[in-house]
Amino acid sequence: GYKNVQKAPTGNWILGKIRDVDPASAEQWCSDNVRHVANMAKEEGLVRRGCTVAADITNIPYYGKTLIDSMRTSKPKNGTSKFYAHVALHTVTKDYNVALDARTVPKDAKMHEIVLQMMKSLDRQGLRPGTLVVDRELYTVAAINALESDHRDYLMPAVKNSRIKRAIKEVDKGKRNTASSFSMTDSKTKEEATFNLLIIKKDEHPDDALVEDRYVAFATNLPIQTQAELVEALPKEYRTRWIIETGFRTIKDVMAKTCSRYLHVRLILINLAFLLYGLWRLGQYHDLHSGNPAGGKSFTISLFVQCLSNTVMRLLRWEKEHGNFKAD
Repeated sequence: GYKNVQKAPTGNWILGKIRDVDPASAEQWCSDNVRHVANMAKEEGLVRRGCTVAADITNIPYYGKTLIDSMRTSKPKNGTSKFYAHVALHTVTKDYNVALDARTVPKDAKMHEIVLQMMKSLDRQGLRPGTLVVDRELYTVAAINALESDHRDYLMPAVKNSRIKRAIKEVDKGKRNTASSFSMTDSKTKEEATFNLLIIKKDEHPDDALVEDRYVAFATNLPIQTQAELVEALPKEYRTRWIIETGFRTIKDVMAKTCSRYLHVRLILINLAFLLYGLWRLGQYHDLHSGNPAGGKSFTISLFVQCLSNTVMRLLRWEKEHGNFKAD
């Protein structure tokens, strides 16, 4: 028989060990891992100072007991109305992206403050980003003014409220320029934000669509050199962020599911998924530029995780035969 046989730990055992980790240490580990991947990407030429980055904000379904630290309620989806928010920062290019930072957002935290913290973290790494592309969740007076105060170039969709719809109709009738200065006021704080409003007609739309549905509107602080240049550049730049949307869906495919009430446990699992995603993307990029026929776009993340799983299993078998597993 065998003596001192070590059985493989269960998933619950591993989660218990993660739960017992000091939250501050867990956050530091996550930050270090993402930073290391970002540095690897920088050495490979995937990340450059001044590159465009996108902030992807998403709600991840939660099915356990009510969370205290980050519970958010929203429209029911996939059998639950409970979610926790997560924000990821990626590079934006035509063919690929690299995750630069990923964080779970505490319940009472302001989203734009989290995004700015992430941007400043990249600054300290010598990767000061250029234009920040974000979604409409940051279309608020507080967020826009915070980005302005921190001297960040930004691009985001403008929420089509009554004033934006009126501006769209004015553009449609030729009474307003495609690019113009626009101001909005926070009804509670009375604080005001001013930005450049860009209204562009969609390439395709139903013939019976309402006027406001035939156009897209963007808020930005990028300078208006000529209207033609702005119209030509910004929509293309924003369209690249859909690479990020696809990327985050891929990340969620390999993310471990948990109902843990501990914020740092969820943070570790999310960052582990980002670590796998980052390594996969680096491998894809390397194969794409080295001409390796076995890699590139055919090397899916599912295949990557399968290869990684097989490698771990082989290591465990070797450990059983040559390591701590000793026979009489």
